[in-house]
Order: sequence, then structure tokens, then C-alpha cells
Amino acid sequence: MAKKKLPPTRIEPTDDREYPPYSGELATPIEPLEAPPLGLTEEEKDIFSELTHADQFSSISKKLFLLLDYYGIDPNDPLRKDKLIFALMRHHVPGMRIGAPTGKGRPKKWTNEQGRALFVCVKYLMASGMSKADALRFLCEEGSFGGSSAEALRKKLEAIANDSALIETQDMVDKNFPSPADKATAWGRLVDLFLSEAGINSN
Repeated sequence: MAKKKLPPTRIEPTDDREYPPYSGELATPIEPLEAPPLGLTEEEKDIFSELTHADQFSSISKKLFLLLDYYGIDPNDPLRKDKLIFALMRHHVPGMRIGAPTGKGRPKKWTNEQGRALFVCVKYLMASGMSKADALRFLCEEGSFGGSSAEALRKKLEAIANDSALIETQDMVDKNFPSPADKATAWGRLVDLFLSEAGINSN
């Protein structure tokens, strides 16, 4: 049987890279809000507060665009927020950095990273309308997780189910993406990231 491919996801992971230290505006803290001068009326205090908040928001907005440029993200990309979140995580959280894939197919030895990738792929396929059993059978035929049977994949899925990183990821998706369609999109965005971290090339 010809190898099947996972359904396409909506964004590709950016290459892991070393970034230089922040400098200039990105290394300069934003000024705190000023207290209103003494002697102002309540109306004048409200106006002063609005102006200072607007000035601070302007500074934040400017730095966000600088941050997008720093990570090489197109400010007009509709997925810029998601890409910025992942870029920041990979830059600042060691456990979110992605190693270079070792080649096509699965690593020779089963790893926690591969278990996490299996979990995310199953979640994506289930959010796209498959049952868990059908998702495991699909992944078995698709081949990224080797020649394991669907039952073997089910046992490996159960073994990784209590992984703290996956529990946090599940909570994040459930909290921020309540509808089935949004859940499918969210899990789809994570598929390539977790496959890459596991050293699996799904192309």
C-alpha cells in the first residue's frame, strides 16, 4: 500500500536558529505610566490618564512590529501572532526548541518526543472528524510511526497521556479554541512542530 500523507496543516514551523541578544528598542523597557500632576480636576486626571495610556500603547505597538521583524515574521501574515508565539517559545524555552530531523520515517528508538508527536497527530485527526481508532489505523498505514500496529500505537498513546507538556497543550487548546473547527486548526498548527521535534519528516 502506498504511504498515505497526513492531511495538510495551515502553517509550517520556522527553522530553529540562534538569535543575537535583543538590542536598541527591544532591550529598552517601556516607561511606566506617569502619575497625574497635583492640582488637576477629576476630568483633567481622566484626560491625562487617557493620554498616558495611549502613549504607552503606542510604544508597545511599535515594539511588537520590531519583534516581528527580529524573528523574520511578515507583519501582514494572518498567522503572525501564532508564529510569534512559537518563535518566542523556541527562543526562550529550552524544552520547546526543535532539533533537526534525522531523515524520513521514525527514529529507530521510540522516544518521549515521538510519543508526544503521536498524541498531537491523533488529536488533530480526531478534531478533523476521525474516531480515535480510525486515527490510529490511519497513522499506522501512513507510516511516520514505523511498522507498529494500530494496537501498538494505542498502547504508546496511553503511555504518554499523562505527560505534563501534553496536558498543558491540551488545556491551552481547550481553553482558547472552543469550537471543533478551531480545535482542528489549532492541533493542525502543532502537527509539524511536534513531528520535527521527534525527528520525523512527514513529507
